[in-house]
Amino acid sequence: MIAVTGAASTQIWPARGKALWDINFHGVQLLSKVVLEKKIPKLIHIGTANSFAPGPKSNPGSEENPYTDDRYGLDYQDSKYAAQKFLLEAASKRGLPVTIINPTFMFGAYDTKPGSGQMILALYEGKTPGYTRGGKSYIAAKDVAVAAVNALRMGRNGECYLAAGENLDYLEAFTRICRVLGVAPPRLPIPPGLSFIVGVLGSVSGRISGKAPRISFPMARLANEDCYYSNRKAVEELAMPQTPFEVGVAEAIAWFKGNNYV
Repeated sequence: MIAVTGAASTQIWPARGKALWDINFHGVQLLSKVVLEKKIPKLIHIGTANSFAPGPKSNPGSEENPYTDDRYGLDYQDSKYAAQKFLLEAASKRGLPVTIINPTFMFGAYDTKPGSGQMILALYEGKTPGYTRGGKSYIAAKDVAVAAVNALRMGRNGECYLAAGENLDYLEAFTRICRVLGVAPPRLPIPPGLSFIVGVLGSVSGRISGKAPRISFPMARLANEDCYYSNRKAVEELAMPQTPFEVGVAEAIAWFKGNNYV
């Protein structure tokens, strides 16, 4: 019998919320208790790359980096890190047989919300006027799935594995996504100061209206950060594949079109 947990709330608006902790932290506590009581041989937990500090392209973040995202004031990051810390302590002190997979920004089919695929849809529909100075690590969702499955037999207990892919700044990523989509990429650079002003106005508007803004202040801050990560450990120890960036984008948009999202 094997336990795999991937259920989580990725809500970033509002920034704080009890439900985030109930799902992302307390739910993990309950599941780990069952794993120990029933002597289940393996628990695979899907965490987040945000639980480790990122780095620049020249020195991307690794599993050795500390947690620094508490500065953004988002319960999503804080609750996911708290869950990871709890699981690693349980592995060390109580022998919990857990391996943690920490994905970066994922693209792929079956994005029903949509979540990360909203970036692709916004570019396809011409709703992205420009780009900020930051960047991310992009990974095909199916590669993360392979890493999680391989971790059942290859992952070390009490270890984290960053499921990262290609590190691209937003201009690079938007240009390559739009090339796959066959649309013109945004060419307007958005200065950090302007994006922060938009983020502040979005947060204020959201508090007044009760509706999630398209851009909040924490989101604007994140959009100007270099959020790059290394995939070395996951590739070497879990044989995690690296689907080309454009393939992941193409599979995502094909699924969206096939399911009437566009």
